[in-house]
Amino acid sequence: MFVIRHSPSGTYDNNYSNQIDIYHGLRDQKQIPFGQGWGFGPVNPVLYNEWPDHDLRKKGSIYNVNDETEGVTGYEWGGDMMWQETGFWEKKYMPINVEDENGEIVNYNVVLYNSLQIFSVNNSQDIVLICFADVLLMHSELTKITEGINRVRVRAKLDPIASYSEEALQQERRFELAFENVRYYDLLRWYGKEAGVVLKKNMSGAKI
Repeated sequence: MFVIRHSPSGTYDNNYSNQIDIYHGLRDQKQIPFGQGWGFGPVNPVLYNEWPDHDLRKKGSIYNVNDETEGVTGYEWGGDMMWQETGFWEKKYMPINVEDENGEIVNYNVVLYNSLQIFSVNNSQDIVLICFADVLLMHSELTKITEGINRVRVRAKLDPIASYSEEALQQERRFELAFENVRYYDLLRWYGKEAGVVLKKNMSGAKI
């Protein structure tokens, strides 16, 4: 519904590119489909392990370097300055690579828009500020009914829930909006001063 737009015409001299992607890219690695970045912000294994495997959003949101079905080979563990590496990386804000006509691995904007091949300024994905699913889940949280939650779950090909609960709402927001920069504020809203305690219990230096 509301996004920050970016351009494939990014350079070192302007702010047109999506810099969030760079933080989450793989440090010193050129892969397909996930591109090169600075290796910050790996996913906390707590989130990966607690996310049900039958939920399609899990694989759609998290890159597991040990999952052969991801189609990525040659992942290098322990790269220079790879921060708090867990083997799990979020997909929503990752540089995206393709192969060009010469067989070179390049950012997709190089092929689509003839952008310069500079990994730190190539990315142009929108940064989502608020999406319709967030609105639906806010509606359920305010009204204490299942309508909003179930509309989100149906889109994700999950069975609807029969009755509203705070736990169900919180889990739905955790999974549906993972890596969209709302989790911290959700915890503050739900737990207030205790949010810091909740964060410390879940943190291993990575995202929860």
